[in-house]
Amino acid sequence: MATPTEDALEQWVLAMLAELGWLHVYGPDIAPGEPAAARDDFREVILVGRLTDAVRRLNPQLPDPAVADVIATLRRTESPVIESENWNAYRYLTQGVPAEYRDSRGQLHVDRAWLVDWENPTANDLRAINQFSIEGPKRMRRPDVLLFVNGLPMVVFELKRPSKEYAKVAGAFRQIQTYRTQIPELFKWNQVAVVSDGMEVLAGSFSAPWNHWAAWKTIDGARRDPKDQAGQRIPPMWRLNSASGRPSG
Repeated sequence: MATPTEDALEQWVLAMLAELGWLHVYGPDIAPGEPAAARDDFREVILVGRLTDAVRRLNPQLPDPAVADVIATLRRTESPVIESENWNAYRYLTQGVPAEYRDSRGQLHVDRAWLVDWENPTANDLRAINQFSIEGPKRMRRPDVLLFVNGLPMVVFELKRPSKEYAKVAGAFRQIQTYRTQIPELFKWNQVAVVSDGMEVLAGSFSAPWNHWAAWKTIDGARRDPKDQAGQRIPPMWRLNSASGRPSG
């Protein structure tokens, strides 16, 4: 039996994510310069149009100038250290973005703009984008699969061909570290990174050392190594995607 290629592994992951509610988008189709371009520049990692739509939808009280201010805040770089940027982004995701606006009577309102609908996850714009090219200071990089929530890249998958010794999960981890060095902007909004060779699947923080990465053991947070209705052990990739990628919970 032929060993699956990296492309086959990538397509399998995308098909699994589609079953869980993520819309698959092929990165080159929405690249800058294309008719359906979602960015103006390869250096941009946010899908600004989708983010703007989400901010408007989730915060209907905000007038357009306030929405524009929120987007400007989210696009602004406040620190050259990506770990600090990631912490700021996490606070925006969990606490909202400070916003001010005046109503028709001129009264000033101080508010928080939400970026994600945490109460109703399926109401968010969920996209699994493969081969999304990002331009760094020295070269272009193309992560295998990125998961965007309302235009923000929150999950990165790096996949390696199972049969290649150099391409095991440790090699995928090293690739994540290369991205961290060469396209650090990718990780401002990142909440989890995933590496896999199709057999082994590990998840961790992009800034964590290799020995802190681990397999995802549960789907519901209670049962370890869950089984399907036929009593078969659920594959690690499905287990991880079901727990961290399912928009309904």
